[in-house]
Amino acid sequence: CALTLCELDPCLFGRCELTASGFRCHCNRGYEGEACDSRQHPCAHNPCEGRGECVERPDSTFHCRCHAWWEGARCERRMLHIPYKPLSQRMLQEPFWLGLITVTVVLG
Repeated sequence: CALTLCELDPCLFGRCELTASGFRCHCNRGYEGEACDSRQHPCAHNPCEGRGECVERPDSTFHCRCHAWWEGARCERRMLHIPYKPLSQRMLQEPFWLGLITVTVVLG
């Protein structure tokens, strides 16, 4: 009894479909390649357009952590107004506190 190509389980992370010329793999989300053996890297193509940091998630999706003045799923829109943040939040996100520590150490 001969095995079909799909019964040999050629698709590492996907589903096999028999075709007239052999087989074709339908990859699970997050994988690519002829045998679904390569993990996709959604940040590889700079989806945040250089205006934010791309953060890969375990399910092979991503989200953009936008730089100041940029917003949107891919940091594609320039903000017209920066939303108000309390001083305590702004100090933690800006280099101000580094300068304050440096001055304190030098003068102390």
